[in-house]
Amino acid sequence: MADRILVVDDDSSMREMVSQILSPDYDIQCVESGYRAMVEVRNNHYDLVLLDIMMPGLDGISTIDHLRELQPDLPIIIITGLGDEGINEKAIEKGAFCVMNKPFVQIDIINAVQKALSENAANC
Repeated sequence: MADRILVVDDDSSMREMVSQILSPDYDIQCVESGYRAMVEVRNNHYDLVLLDIMMPGLDGISTIDHLRELQPDLPIIIITGLGDEGINEKAIEKGAFCVMNKPFVQIDIINAVQKALSENAANC
């Protein structure tokens, strides 16, 4: 059975792109907000979350805290267009596996996902 990955991004084109890249090898579910991510993780098992930082309502940093309460060992990869080192560091402090800056190369997201699922430890 394929690993289940939740993609959380308010940008539908980003959700679609990540889904297309990863769907040949993984079971992908996409949602548009941190609130929907909490509902998904509460009701379903996921092996990894790809999470945007800047979203309306509940931002990615706050979403990390909520996801940690629901599934403490869930690997979370941040995907962000901000490039803000302070926010990136905060995400890592909160338990994100790594931060990937948009735009990213297809092979980089594939490698980061593989690394997070296999090692569940070091940064990508």
